[in-house]
Amino acid sequence: MQAEFAFIAEAADAQNGLFYVVRGGTDIWNTPAEAKFPFSIGPMSFIVRLTGDPSEVGNKVVLRSTVVDADGRSLGVEGEGEIELSAHPLDRTRAGSALIHFRLGFQVPSPGAYFFEVHGTAGRLCQVPFWVLQGS
Repeated sequence: MQAEFAFIAEAADAQNGLFYVVRGGTDIWNTPAEAKFPFSIGPMSFIVRLTGDPSEVGNKVVLRSTVVDADGRSLGVEGEGEIELSAHPLDRTRAGSALIHFRLGFQVPSPGAYFFEVHGTAGRLCQVPFWVLQGS
């Protein structure tokens, strides 16, 4: 299984294999100049599309999502779920896909770089960076 794409948006929704996005690609979050840290940001949306090989059809895979800082330390924003890919409806050389949407609001300890990650059985499937800047 691999991530075909993953991105951040100000707001998004995923239904019936399609996604709807407001301000997709938003990766810099500005705080007010007087902001005190830890600072609450979001909610923000993460969209991830996973695909697989035909050999993966019907296998249940546990996915774990997390938000980490630039040193890989978890911010405590974590979740776990299970997906199962179905057969592609037309192409027998690939599995179907799974479109996953996460809508999260959380606190960051300081301005800097952060990453939203999704991990599967074999390791990290995607890592999407975002930055929090303190306004001037």
